[in-house]
Amino acid sequence: MSETPNIARTNVGKVAEATISPVNNRQAENENLPYFSDMRKLQTTLVSEAGERLELAYRLHYSRTADSSAPTSSASGAADEARPVFVLVHGIGMSHRYFARLQARLLVHGDVFLLDLPGFGGTPRPARQLTAAEYASVIVNALDATGLISCVVVGHSMGAQFVTELALQRPDLVSAVVLIGPVTDTAHPSAARNALTLTLDTLLERPVTNLQVAAAYLQCGLRWYRTELPVMLRYRLDHRLAGVTQPVLVLRGSLDPIAGRRWCKRLAAVARDGRVVEVPGQPHAAHRGGAMIVADAILDLIEDLPAAPSGVLSGQKNGDSILVPLHPATGASLPTSSSWTGGSSGTAAGSRSGTRGQWRGIMLTHMPRKGTPMEAPRRFDKITIIFNPNSTGDAPTLAGELAGELAPALPDTVVTLQPTEHAGHAIDLAREAASAGNALIVSVSGDGGYNEVVNGAMASGRDDAVCSVLAAGNANDHSRVTGRKPLAEAIIEGQVRRIDVLRISMSQPGADPVYAHSYIGFGLTPIMAIDLEKGSKGAIKEMFSVVRTFSKFKPFEIRQSDGKRRTFDSLVFANISQMAKYATLSEAGDQPTDGKFEVIIFSHMAKWRILLTALRATTKGLGDQPSYAQYRFSALKPMPYQIDGEVKSVETDTDITIDSIPRALAILG
Repeated sequence: MSETPNIARTNVGKVAEATISPVNNRQAENENLPYFSDMRKLQTTLVSEAGERLELAYRLHYSRTADSSAPTSSASGAADEARPVFVLVHGIGMSHRYFARLQARLLVHGDVFLLDLPGFGGTPRPARQLTAAEYASVIVNALDATGLISCVVVGHSMGAQFVTELALQRPDLVSAVVLIGPVTDTAHPSAARNALTLTLDTLLERPVTNLQVAAAYLQCGLRWYRTELPVMLRYRLDHRLAGVTQPVLVLRGSLDPIAGRRWCKRLAAVARDGRVVEVPGQPHAAHRGGAMIVADAILDLIEDLPAAPSGVLSGQKNGDSILVPLHPATGASLPTSSSWTGGSSGTAAGSRSGTRGQWRGIMLTHMPRKGTPMEAPRRFDKITIIFNPNSTGDAPTLAGELAGELAPALPDTVVTLQPTEHAGHAIDLAREAASAGNALIVSVSGDGGYNEVVNGAMASGRDDAVCSVLAAGNANDHSRVTGRKPLAEAIIEGQVRRIDVLRISMSQPGADPVYAHSYIGFGLTPIMAIDLEKGSKGAIKEMFSVVRTFSKFKPFEIRQSDGKRRTFDSLVFANISQMAKYATLSEAGDQPTDGKFEVIIFSHMAKWRILLTALRATTKGLGDQPSYAQYRFSALKPMPYQIDGEVKSVETDTDITIDSIPRALAILG
């Protein structure tokens, strides 16, 4: 879990320069409002637990409309409430200038703070890598210095990670959280995949936006960008967001290849009070081309907040209509809008009365109280951690670390490390552990190893057995899609939930039903899995393996339950929405609890069309797919199939039935 670093001190100098962000007024419907902008340079010292001191320099920008000293309507329309305060936080490589259009829209309704965080926007680069939690601490320090006690935080791209940490560190300060184009989508967690989606996004952005991004990246520098990139890629926003208590708005452009629709819907589902709004026709920088829609969505969000003023500062009366920030160093008030000195002026896009835009985003979901039903918190008699000691990954190390974290936190629970001795051994170990009753079985593995644990638990016949997985494999699809928080934290909390599982039954002699937690695939899926297993790991090498296999692949034929024969290139039965690290198969939810599974069919087609479909799956996703509770067919020839990453086979003239077993598997994580 991320730790909040210690802030030793903040030094705030005099106004070194007065700047105003460029304002685009093309969307203003009526007269423009003049506004004032002030910039202050700040210095902060972070002190680690080991006593390491890290000096950081950054900039805080503040702007307000010139007539805000007069009674002004807040977002809720009440003239006697304080103006709301919006804090806009940029992402990796960017600066406060990226928010110019959204800033102009929000200024009509409230006061705006923006930052140039350490290492970005021309600020000095820190001496070492900073975590998302450390960036959040820098923001907290800057806001606390102004006397601000409540605000709406808005983060774009990696800035979504910063404001999430900010909300976790200071729930008293943050009244609502807005995530625009949040990263990192678990559908493409690698640097190579993010580079691909970023390249695709540049083809969709306006030229002026691309020029601004390029200028900001040059100002940041490749070295610092590469230093912070691993922080962005490994941050599990879906895990951290589960702890945020404030309302959460997730915004994405409908064309955004970086923050996919499924990912954004998942974030809203994880949040305690989450909603998703899609900005039509906009790519990743939705807050630029779609500034009016984004501003409207933010204002809709804060209208639902409690009636307490959003922008009240320390010492401000509850009925005041203006926001007067305090000078961080002296405690004296900064100049009000009627007597401003040292700042510069501009115009805010919008009408004097604060009229909202006529264009609206598309509300995809609003889920204030949702999620898979939880059982009462569980305390287990025994936790068995199963792992492969000969794993090519770091399963033994991860298993040991998990046991070391659980033992002191759960002193009344027996925690046992159980290495496997051969293929299939995890089934026996899991069945034995589950049979003891009130047991948790943890698989430290990839999807295939977890499949064995699930089948062992199902074979025990014990309804109180709980399974979980600590990702230590190549794809880790199930953990990535269904995981909500770090596993150790979930086990200690004991919040058990139930999900559906797939069951495949065959008519061939001696074939017992087999269960799948994620998917079952025929055709291309197992053929490519076999070739990938023979080859080397890594994105580039895996890509060559896929191309080589694809060139030799031949379609397969089945007989449907109605007696008709059909020829397919691929047939996948999916309990989750993602597969093979990169592909998004459907728009289904991340928690399979509806008693159905999606069927993704590639009928036989030209290979170039298959390639285009596969490209769509790895970038945009395949969209909605038909769902079934049961699917029956017959294999006419021997053929392989893949079940949760493991390849098996069926014989000639075998009748096959795929079922969804509702809420059959109890899980944690």
